[in-house]
Amino acid sequence: MKISKSILLLGLYLCCYNLSFVKGQSWDSVSSGLTNGVLVLFSDTVDNFLYAGGHFKKADSTILNGIAAWDGNNWNNLGSGMTDCANVCSPVFAIDRYKGNIYIGGMIAELDGIQVNGIGKWDGTSWDSLGRGVDGYTTEFLVYNGYLYVIGTFDSAGNIAANSVAKWDGTSWTDVGLFQNYGNDYNRLGALEVYKNEIYVGGIFYGSDVKPMNIARWDNTNWKSVGQGIKGGLVTVEDFEIYKGYLYVGGYFLKADGNGGDFIMKWDGSNWSEVGGGTNGEVEDLFVYNNELYAVGNFSEAGGIPADRFAKWDGKNWCGIGSSFDNTISAIAEYNNSLFVGGGFWTIDKDSISHIAKWKGGIDTCSSFSAILDHGLNNASSMFVYPNPFSVYTTIEIPEKFQAGSMRLSFALFNLVGTEVKRIENITSDKIKINRDNLPSGLYFYKFTEMDQIITTGKLSIQ
Repeated sequence: MKISKSILLLGLYLCCYNLSFVKGQSWDSVSSGLTNGVLVLFSDTVDNFLYAGGHFKKADSTILNGIAAWDGNNWNNLGSGMTDCANVCSPVFAIDRYKGNIYIGGMIAELDGIQVNGIGKWDGTSWDSLGRGVDGYTTEFLVYNGYLYVIGTFDSAGNIAANSVAKWDGTSWTDVGLFQNYGNDYNRLGALEVYKNEIYVGGIFYGSDVKPMNIARWDNTNWKSVGQGIKGGLVTVEDFEIYKGYLYVGGYFLKADGNGGDFIMKWDGSNWSEVGGGTNGEVEDLFVYNNELYAVGNFSEAGGIPADRFAKWDGKNWCGIGSSFDNTISAIAEYNNSLFVGGGFWTIDKDSISHIAKWKGGIDTCSSFSAILDHGLNNASSMFVYPNPFSVYTTIEIPEKFQAGSMRLSFALFNLVGTEVKRIENITSDKIKINRDNLPSGLYFYKFTEMDQIITTGKLSIQ
Protein backbone atom coordinates (compact mmCIF):
# COMPACT_ATOMS: atom_id res chain seq x y z
CA MET A 1 0.00 0.00 0.00
CA LYS A 2 1.61 3.33 0.65
CA ILE A 3 5.01 4.64 -0.29
CA SER A 4 5.96 6.43 2.92
CA LYS A 5 5.33 3.28 4.95
CA SER A 6 8.25 1.56 3.29
CA ILE A 7 10.53 4.38 4.37
CA LEU A 8 9.18 4.76 7.88
CA LEU A 9 8.76 1.13 8.83
CA LEU A 10 11.74 -0.70 7.36
CA GLY A 11 13.91 0.49 10.22
CA LEU A 12 11.33 -0.14 12.91
CA TYR A 13 10.37 -3.80 12.61
CA LEU A 14 13.55 -5.48 13.78
CA CYS A 15 12.37 -7.73 16.60
CA CYS A 16 10.36 -10.93 16.60
CA TYR A 17 7.64 -11.78 19.13
CA ASN A 18 5.80 -14.89 20.27
CA LEU A 19 2.91 -13.68 22.41
CA SER A 20 -0.04 -15.41 24.07
CA PHE A 21 -3.63 -14.31 23.47
CA VAL A 22 -4.33 -10.98 25.21
CA LYS A 23 -7.07 -8.42 25.37
CA GLY A 24 -6.94 -4.62 25.52
CA GLN A 25 -9.60 -2.26 26.73
CA SER A 26 -11.17 -1.87 23.27
CA TRP A 27 -9.11 -4.38 21.31
CA ASP A 28 -8.53 -8.10 20.93
CA SER A 29 -5.30 -9.56 19.60
CA VAL A 30 -5.47 -11.82 16.55
CA SER A 31 -3.99 -15.07 17.81
CA SER A 32 -0.51 -14.08 19.01
CA GLY A 33 -0.21 -11.42 16.33
CA LEU A 34 2.53 -11.15 13.74
CA THR A 35 6.24 -10.73 14.22
CA ASN A 36 6.63 -7.50 12.26
CA GLY A 37 4.68 -4.68 10.66
CA VAL A 38 1.42 -5.00 8.71
CA LEU A 39 1.05 -2.58 5.79
CA VAL A 40 -2.13 -3.81 4.06
CA LEU A 41 -5.30 -5.73 4.98
CA PHE A 42 -7.76 -7.18 2.46
CA SER A 43 -11.01 -8.91 3.36
CA ASP A 44 -11.97 -11.47 0.75
CA THR A 45 -15.64 -12.47 0.80
CA VAL A 46 -15.10 -15.29 -1.71
CA ASP A 47 -12.96 -17.53 0.51
CA ASN A 48 -13.72 -15.65 3.76
CA PHE A 49 -10.10 -14.90 4.57
CA LEU A 50 -8.62 -11.70 5.96
CA TYR A 51 -5.37 -11.32 4.03
CA ALA A 52 -2.48 -9.41 5.60
CA GLY A 53 0.70 -8.21 3.94
CA GLY A 54 3.76 -6.49 5.32
CA HIS A 55 7.22 -7.06 6.76
CA PHE A 56 6.36 -10.00 9.05
CA LYS A 57 8.13 -13.34 8.98
CA LYS A 58 5.73 -15.54 10.94
CA ALA A 59 2.92 -15.95 13.48
CA ASP A 60 3.69 -18.34 16.32
CA SER A 61 5.57 -21.16 14.59
CA THR A 62 3.83 -20.71 11.21
CA ILE A 63 6.20 -19.33 8.58
CA LEU A 64 4.37 -16.73 6.49
CA ASN A 65 7.05 -14.63 4.77
CA GLY A 66 5.21 -11.37 4.23
CA ILE A 67 1.75 -12.61 3.18
CA ALA A 68 -0.85 -14.50 5.27
CA ALA A 69 -4.54 -15.42 5.45
CA TRP A 70 -6.56 -15.35 8.72
CA ASP A 71 -9.58 -17.69 8.74
CA GLY A 72 -11.06 -16.46 12.02
CA ASN A 73 -9.11 -18.96 14.11
CA ASN A 74 -5.68 -19.50 12.59
CA TRP A 75 -3.05 -17.93 10.36
CA ASN A 76 -2.47 -19.74 7.06
CA ASN A 77 0.50 -19.35 4.74
CA LEU A 78 0.32 -18.93 0.97
CA GLY A 79 2.94 -21.38 -0.15
CA SER A 80 6.29 -20.30 1.19
CA GLY A 81 5.59 -16.61 0.49
CA MET A 82 8.47 -14.32 -0.35
CA THR A 83 11.75 -16.07 -1.03
CA ASP A 84 14.05 -13.28 0.14
CA CYS A 85 12.77 -12.99 3.74
CA ALA A 86 15.21 -13.04 6.64
CA ASN A 87 13.82 -11.87 9.99
CA VAL A 88 12.19 -8.93 8.20
CA CYS A 89 10.55 -9.30 4.79
CA SER A 90 10.53 -6.76 2.01
CA PRO A 91 7.21 -4.89 2.17
CA VAL A 92 3.92 -6.07 0.68
CA PHE A 93 1.80 -2.98 -0.06
CA ALA A 94 -1.25 -4.25 -2.00
CA ILE A 95 -3.64 -7.23 -2.05
CA ASP A 96 -6.76 -7.78 -4.18
CA ARG A 97 -8.82 -10.48 -5.89
CA TYR A 98 -9.09 -10.51 -9.69
CA LYS A 99 -10.50 -13.24 -11.96
CA GLY A 100 -10.36 -15.92 -9.30
CA ASN A 101 -6.80 -15.23 -8.11
CA ILE A 102 -5.33 -13.30 -5.20
CA TYR A 103 -2.82 -10.67 -6.33
CA ILE A 104 -0.15 -9.12 -4.13
CA GLY A 105 2.15 -6.22 -4.88
CA GLY A 106 5.14 -4.60 -3.24
CA MET A 107 8.92 -4.73 -3.24
CA ILE A 108 8.78 -8.38 -4.20
CA ALA A 109 11.40 -10.21 -6.25
CA GLU A 110 10.35 -13.87 -5.85
CA LEU A 111 7.42 -15.90 -4.50
CA ASP A 112 7.99 -19.63 -3.90
CA GLY A 113 11.22 -19.22 -5.84
CA ILE A 114 9.38 -17.85 -8.91
CA GLN A 115 10.61 -14.50 -10.19
CA VAL A 116 7.62 -12.11 -10.18
CA ASN A 117 9.17 -8.60 -10.20
CA GLY A 118 6.88 -6.51 -8.03
CA ILE A 119 3.57 -8.35 -8.47
CA GLY A 120 2.39 -11.97 -8.24
CA LYS A 121 -0.83 -14.01 -8.27
CA TRP A 122 -1.97 -16.91 -6.07
CA ASP A 123 -4.47 -19.45 -7.42
CA GLY A 124 -5.02 -21.14 -4.06
CA THR A 125 -2.22 -23.64 -4.62
CA SER A 126 0.77 -21.92 -6.20
CA TRP A 127 2.24 -18.55 -7.19
CA ASP A 128 2.74 -17.25 -10.71
CA SER A 129 4.10 -14.08 -12.33
CA LEU A 130 2.34 -11.55 -14.57
CA GLY A 131 4.57 -11.84 -17.57
CA ARG A 132 7.77 -10.01 -16.71
CA GLY A 133 6.07 -8.03 -13.93
CA VAL A 134 7.22 -4.42 -13.50
CA ASP A 135 10.71 -2.94 -13.40
CA GLY A 136 10.16 -1.41 -9.96
CA TYR A 137 7.56 -2.04 -7.29
CA THR A 138 3.77 -1.81 -6.95
CA THR A 139 1.76 -0.07 -4.24
CA GLU A 140 -1.98 -0.33 -4.96
CA PHE A 141 -4.55 -2.22 -7.05
CA LEU A 142 -8.01 -1.41 -8.40
CA VAL A 143 -10.40 -3.78 -10.20
CA TYR A 144 -12.38 -1.69 -12.70
CA ASN A 145 -14.12 -2.36 -16.04
CA GLY A 146 -12.68 -5.85 -16.31
CA TYR A 147 -9.07 -4.83 -15.68
CA LEU A 148 -6.70 -4.93 -12.73
CA TYR A 149 -5.23 -1.43 -12.52
CA VAL A 150 -1.79 -1.28 -10.92
CA ILE A 151 0.22 1.70 -9.67
CA GLY A 152 3.58 2.10 -8.01
CA THR A 153 7.08 3.14 -8.96
CA PHE A 154 8.07 1.66 -12.32
CA ASP A 155 8.82 2.65 -15.91
CA SER A 156 7.53 -0.49 -17.61
CA ALA A 157 5.06 -3.34 -17.12
CA GLY A 158 5.78 -6.50 -19.09
CA ASN A 159 7.18 -5.33 -22.41
CA ILE A 160 5.43 -1.95 -22.54
CA ALA A 161 6.36 1.52 -21.33
CA ALA A 162 4.16 2.51 -18.38
CA ASN A 163 5.13 5.33 -16.07
CA SER A 164 3.84 4.00 -12.75
CA VAL A 165 0.30 3.23 -14.04
CA ALA A 166 -0.70 0.11 -16.01
CA LYS A 167 -3.58 -2.36 -16.35
CA TRP A 168 -3.64 -6.16 -16.62
CA ASP A 169 -6.40 -8.13 -18.39
CA GLY A 170 -5.39 -11.56 -17.06
CA THR A 171 -3.05 -12.19 -19.98
CA SER A 172 -1.23 -9.02 -20.98
CA TRP A 173 -0.31 -5.48 -19.89
CA THR A 174 -1.60 -2.19 -21.36
CA ASP A 175 -0.56 1.35 -20.51
CA VAL A 176 -3.13 3.86 -19.19
CA GLY A 177 -2.62 6.86 -21.42
CA LEU A 178 1.12 6.62 -20.79
CA PHE A 179 0.92 8.68 -17.60
CA GLN A 180 3.59 11.37 -17.84
CA ASN A 181 6.79 11.29 -15.87
CA TYR A 182 6.41 14.48 -13.85
CA GLY A 183 9.35 13.83 -11.54
CA ASN A 184 13.07 14.17 -12.02
CA ASP A 185 13.39 10.40 -12.28
CA TYR A 186 10.02 8.61 -12.06
CA ASN A 187 6.68 9.03 -10.36
CA ARG A 188 5.93 7.51 -6.96
CA LEU A 189 2.23 6.68 -6.77
CA GLY A 190 0.43 5.32 -3.70
CA ALA A 191 -3.35 5.90 -4.00
CA LEU A 192 -5.87 4.71 -6.60
CA GLU A 193 -9.66 5.08 -6.85
CA VAL A 194 -12.58 5.61 -9.26
CA TYR A 195 -14.66 8.73 -8.59
CA LYS A 196 -17.43 9.99 -10.87
CA ASN A 197 -16.34 7.60 -13.64
CA GLU A 198 -12.76 8.83 -13.64
CA ILE A 199 -9.65 7.08 -12.31
CA TYR A 200 -7.74 9.08 -9.71
CA VAL A 201 -4.11 8.49 -8.77
CA GLY A 202 -2.14 10.19 -6.02
CA GLY A 203 1.41 10.10 -4.81
CA ILE A 204 4.56 12.10 -5.37
CA PHE A 205 5.00 13.80 -8.72
CA TYR A 206 5.73 17.39 -9.58
CA GLY A 207 3.49 19.54 -11.72
CA SER A 208 2.09 23.07 -11.70
CA ASP A 209 -1.24 24.85 -11.59
CA VAL A 210 -1.89 23.61 -15.14
CA LYS A 211 -0.22 20.20 -14.88
CA PRO A 212 -1.16 17.46 -12.42
CA MET A 213 0.62 17.90 -9.08
CA ASN A 214 0.66 14.89 -6.71
CA ILE A 215 -2.88 13.96 -7.80
CA ALA A 216 -4.35 13.36 -11.26
CA ARG A 217 -7.50 12.00 -12.92
CA TRP A 218 -7.97 9.93 -16.09
CA ASP A 219 -11.12 10.65 -18.12
CA ASN A 220 -10.51 7.64 -20.42
CA THR A 221 -8.74 9.93 -22.90
CA ASN A 222 -6.38 12.24 -21.02
CA TRP A 223 -4.76 12.73 -17.64
CA LYS A 224 -5.98 15.95 -16.04
CA SER A 225 -5.34 18.11 -12.99
CA VAL A 226 -7.49 17.93 -9.87
CA GLY A 227 -8.06 21.57 -9.02
CA GLN A 228 -4.60 23.01 -8.50
CA GLY A 229 -3.31 19.71 -7.21
CA ILE A 230 -1.89 19.00 -3.76
CA LYS A 231 0.83 21.45 -2.84
CA GLY A 232 3.86 21.31 -0.58
CA GLY A 233 7.46 20.23 -0.56
CA LEU A 234 6.98 17.01 1.43
CA VAL A 235 3.62 15.82 0.09
CA THR A 236 2.59 12.18 0.04
CA VAL A 237 -0.85 10.88 -0.94
CA GLU A 238 -1.56 7.64 0.90
CA ASP A 239 -5.20 6.70 0.29
CA PHE A 240 -8.53 7.65 -1.29
CA GLU A 241 -12.02 6.75 -0.07
CA ILE A 242 -15.47 7.75 -1.31
CA TYR A 243 -17.83 8.84 1.45
CA LYS A 244 -21.18 10.64 1.20
CA GLY A 245 -20.51 11.75 -2.36
CA TYR A 246 -17.02 13.15 -1.74
CA LEU A 247 -13.60 11.79 -2.62
CA TYR A 248 -11.61 11.87 0.62
CA VAL A 249 -7.82 12.06 0.39
CA GLY A 250 -5.44 11.13 3.19
CA GLY A 251 -1.71 11.59 3.37
CA TYR A 252 0.89 14.15 4.36
CA PHE A 253 -0.02 17.69 3.27
CA LEU A 254 -0.78 20.99 5.00
CA LYS A 255 -3.47 23.63 4.68
CA ALA A 256 -0.80 26.29 5.11
CA ASP A 257 0.67 25.25 1.74
CA GLY A 258 -2.58 26.11 -0.02
CA ASN A 259 -4.38 22.78 0.33
CA GLY A 260 -7.96 22.17 1.46
CA GLY A 261 -6.98 20.76 4.85
CA ASP A 262 -4.35 19.24 7.10
CA PHE A 263 -3.50 15.59 6.29
CA ILE A 264 -7.07 14.86 5.12
CA MET A 265 -9.42 16.78 2.80
CA LYS A 266 -12.28 16.10 0.41
CA TRP A 267 -13.02 16.78 -3.27
CA ASP A 268 -16.51 17.18 -4.77
CA GLY A 269 -15.44 17.07 -8.42
CA SER A 270 -14.81 20.82 -8.57
CA ASN A 271 -13.48 22.08 -5.23
CA TRP A 272 -11.42 21.03 -2.23
CA SER A 273 -12.72 21.51 1.32
CA GLU A 274 -11.67 20.82 4.90
CA VAL A 275 -12.71 17.83 7.01
CA GLY A 276 -13.57 19.15 10.45
CA GLY A 277 -10.16 20.67 11.09
CA GLY A 278 -8.23 17.62 9.84
CA THR A 279 -5.63 15.76 11.89
CA ASN A 280 -2.27 16.74 13.33
CA GLY A 281 -0.31 14.01 11.57
CA GLU A 282 -0.23 11.73 8.54
CA VAL A 283 -3.33 9.77 7.52
CA GLU A 284 -2.24 6.43 6.04
CA ASP A 285 -5.50 4.57 5.36
CA LEU A 286 -9.23 5.37 5.09
CA PHE A 287 -12.18 2.98 5.32
CA VAL A 288 -15.99 3.30 5.38
CA TYR A 289 -17.73 1.08 7.93
CA ASN A 290 -21.36 1.32 9.11
CA ASN A 291 -21.79 4.58 7.17
CA GLU A 292 -18.90 6.28 8.95
CA LEU A 293 -15.42 7.10 7.72
CA TYR A 294 -12.47 5.76 9.71
CA ALA A 295 -8.99 7.24 9.43
CA VAL A 296 -5.79 5.65 10.73
CA GLY A 297 -2.19 6.76 10.61
CA ASN A 298 0.34 8.59 12.71
CA PHE A 299 -1.61 11.38 14.45
CA SER A 300 -2.76 12.16 17.99
CA GLU A 301 -5.69 14.52 17.27
CA ALA A 302 -8.56 14.76 14.79
CA GLY A 303 -10.60 17.95 14.66
CA GLY A 304 -8.72 19.14 17.75
CA ILE A 305 -9.85 16.24 19.95
CA PRO A 306 -7.67 13.40 21.28
CA ALA A 307 -7.55 10.55 18.76
CA ASP A 308 -4.41 8.46 18.93
CA ARG A 309 -3.82 7.10 15.42
CA PHE A 310 -7.48 6.00 15.04
CA ALA A 311 -10.43 8.34 14.45
CA LYS A 312 -14.00 8.24 13.18
CA TRP A 313 -15.76 10.89 11.04
CA ASP A 314 -19.55 10.90 10.52
CA GLY A 315 -19.67 13.77 8.03
CA LYS A 316 -19.92 16.41 10.78
CA ASN A 317 -17.94 15.30 13.82
CA TRP A 318 -14.68 13.56 14.66
CA CYS A 319 -14.54 10.98 17.44
CA GLY A 320 -11.61 9.37 19.23
CA ILE A 321 -11.79 6.07 21.08
CA GLY A 322 -9.50 6.70 24.03
CA SER A 323 -6.97 4.02 23.08
CA SER A 324 -3.21 4.53 22.97
CA PHE A 325 -0.94 2.89 20.38
CA ASP A 326 2.83 2.80 20.70
CA ASN A 327 3.38 3.03 16.93
CA THR A 328 1.62 3.86 13.70
CA ILE A 329 -1.49 2.19 12.23
CA SER A 330 -1.05 1.56 8.51
CA ALA A 331 -4.12 -0.44 7.45
CA ILE A 332 -7.79 -0.94 8.33
CA ALA A 333 -10.39 -3.39 6.98
CA GLU A 334 -13.68 -5.11 7.89
CA TYR A 335 -13.79 -8.87 8.37
CA ASN A 336 -16.81 -10.85 9.59
CA ASN A 337 -18.55 -7.62 10.68
CA SER A 338 -15.64 -6.35 12.78
CA LEU A 339 -12.91 -3.79 12.13
CA PHE A 340 -9.27 -4.91 12.09
CA VAL A 341 -6.20 -2.68 12.07
CA GLY A 342 -2.59 -3.44 11.27
CA GLY A 343 0.60 -1.49 11.63
CA GLY A 344 3.84 -1.03 13.47
CA PHE A 345 2.43 -1.20 17.00
CA TRP A 346 3.51 -3.68 19.67
CA THR A 347 1.15 -2.46 22.40
CA ILE A 348 -2.36 -0.98 22.65
CA ASP A 349 -3.33 0.62 25.97
CA LYS A 350 -0.06 -0.88 27.29
CA ASP A 351 -1.25 -4.43 26.51
CA SER A 352 0.94 -6.55 24.24
CA ILE A 353 -0.88 -6.76 20.90
CA SER A 354 1.54 -7.35 18.07
CA HIS A 355 0.93 -5.56 14.75
CA ILE A 356 -2.70 -6.59 14.16
CA ALA A 357 -5.82 -6.18 16.30
CA LYS A 358 -9.61 -6.53 16.25
CA TRP A 359 -11.67 -3.59 17.50
CA LYS A 360 -14.34 -4.41 20.10
CA GLY A 361 -16.04 -1.02 19.71
CA GLY A 362 -16.52 1.94 22.01
CA ILE A 363 -16.12 5.70 21.54
CA ASP A 364 -14.37 7.95 24.03
CA THR A 365 -14.54 11.57 22.83
CA CYS A 366 -16.52 13.29 20.10
CA SER A 367 -16.67 16.93 19.17
CA SER A 368 -20.00 18.17 17.93
CA PHE A 369 -18.29 21.52 17.60
CA SER A 370 -15.86 20.25 14.99
CA ALA A 371 -18.61 20.51 12.37
CA ILE A 372 -18.59 24.29 12.81
CA LEU A 373 -14.95 24.39 11.74
CA ASP A 374 -15.80 22.62 8.49
CA HIS A 375 -18.25 25.20 7.19
CA GLY A 376 -15.74 27.63 5.69
CA LEU A 377 -16.50 30.35 8.25
CA ASN A 378 -14.15 33.01 9.53
CA ASN A 379 -11.41 31.43 11.59
CA ALA A 380 -9.82 32.50 14.83
CA SER A 381 -7.65 35.10 13.10
CA SER A 382 -10.73 37.35 13.14
CA MET A 383 -10.21 37.80 16.88
CA PHE A 384 -7.05 38.58 18.85
CA VAL A 385 -6.69 36.22 21.83
CA TYR A 386 -4.05 36.74 24.52
CA PRO A 387 -2.65 34.78 26.22
CA ASN A 388 -3.47 31.45 24.62
CA PRO A 389 -2.85 28.97 26.25
CA PHE A 390 -3.79 30.52 29.61
CA SER A 391 -4.01 29.38 33.21
CA VAL A 392 -6.15 32.05 34.99
CA TYR A 393 -7.82 34.21 32.35
CA THR A 394 -7.50 35.29 28.74
CA THR A 395 -8.68 38.32 26.79
CA ILE A 396 -10.37 38.26 23.40
CA GLU A 397 -10.08 41.53 21.50
CA ILE A 398 -12.94 42.13 19.06
CA PRO A 399 -12.16 43.93 15.77
CA GLU A 400 -14.04 47.13 15.04
CA LYS A 401 -16.15 45.54 12.32
CA PHE A 402 -17.69 43.23 14.95
CA GLN A 403 -18.23 45.86 17.64
CA ALA A 404 -21.35 47.63 18.85
CA GLY A 405 -23.74 49.14 16.37
CA SER A 406 -26.28 46.94 14.75
CA MET A 407 -24.47 43.83 16.05
CA ARG A 408 -24.95 42.25 19.47
CA LEU A 409 -22.48 39.44 19.76
CA SER A 410 -22.78 36.34 21.91
CA PHE A 411 -19.83 34.21 23.02
CA ALA A 412 -20.02 30.49 23.83
CA LEU A 413 -17.28 28.11 24.97
CA PHE A 414 -17.47 24.32 24.46
CA ASN A 415 -15.50 21.41 25.81
CA LEU A 416 -14.29 18.53 23.64
CA VAL A 417 -17.57 16.63 23.76
CA GLY A 418 -19.52 19.69 22.61
CA THR A 419 -20.99 20.71 25.97
CA GLU A 420 -21.33 24.45 26.44
CA VAL A 421 -19.38 25.50 29.55
CA LYS A 422 -19.49 29.33 29.34
CA ARG A 423 -21.65 31.97 27.67
CA ILE A 424 -21.59 35.78 27.44
CA GLU A 425 -24.56 37.55 25.85
CA ASN A 426 -25.01 41.01 24.28
CA ILE A 427 -21.35 41.93 23.95
CA THR A 428 -20.94 45.61 23.11
CA SER A 429 -17.34 46.35 24.19
CA ASP A 430 -14.16 45.93 22.18
CA LYS A 431 -12.85 43.08 24.36
CA ILE A 432 -14.03 40.40 26.76
CA LYS A 433 -12.26 38.64 29.60
CA ILE A 434 -12.65 34.87 29.93
CA ASN A 435 -11.94 33.53 33.41
CA ARG A 436 -10.92 29.95 33.90
CA ASP A 437 -13.06 29.56 37.03
CA ASN A 438 -13.18 25.81 37.73
CA LEU A 439 -12.66 24.54 34.20
CA PRO A 440 -10.16 21.66 33.92
CA SER A 441 -7.04 21.94 31.77
CA GLY A 442 -7.47 21.02 28.13
CA LEU A 443 -8.60 22.18 24.71
CA TYR A 444 -11.84 24.16 24.20
CA PHE A 445 -13.67 25.59 21.21
CA TYR A 446 -15.40 28.95 21.10
CA LYS A 447 -17.83 30.61 18.73
CA PHE A 448 -19.18 34.15 18.36
CA THR A 449 -22.72 34.50 17.05
CA GLU A 450 -25.04 37.36 16.13
CA MET A 451 -28.76 36.64 15.81
CA ASP A 452 -27.92 32.89 15.86
CA GLN A 453 -25.56 33.29 12.89
CA ILE A 454 -21.99 32.15 13.50
CA ILE A 455 -19.55 35.02 13.03
CA THR A 456 -16.25 33.33 13.85
CA THR A 457 -14.82 30.28 15.64
CA GLY A 458 -11.57 29.34 17.31
CA LYS A 459 -9.77 27.33 19.97
CA LEU A 460 -8.66 28.09 23.55
CA SER A 461 -6.24 26.02 25.57
CA ILE A 462 -6.26 26.02 29.40
CA GLN A 463 -3.07 24.95 31.11
